[in-house]
Amino acid sequence: MGVGFDNVFVDLKLVNKNDLEQIASGRREVSDTRGFSQYTYYRRGAEISDENFTIYLLNGMPEKVYEAVAAHELMHVWQYINSPDNLDLKLAEGSAEYIFILAYEKAI
Repeated sequence: MGVGFDNVFVDLKLVNKNDLEQIASGRREVSDTRGFSQYTYYRRGAEISDENFTIYLLNGMPEKVYEAVAAHELMHVWQYINSPDNLDLKLAEGSAEYIFILAYEKAI
């Protein structure tokens, strides 16, 4: 879909609803959470020395929904890598939802 990753490892983890809500709590509305992307990094001075990307996906979703949610969360990984730190939340979520829709429509 035009979103590429070069030499980036993304860890995908399937989790149950309670674990996903706990992981995402405090960062967003969690009542309908189906996925969550987490970015952690380590600094050496002013430079980032190591980056880790983890996507948590709700276990038991239908395959087409799983693929679309994974695409949404991968868009957030792309944003972590390519966007400014102060990216507007509406733009971040809106573009990720757009990718969700494209992936879902492609799957059906």
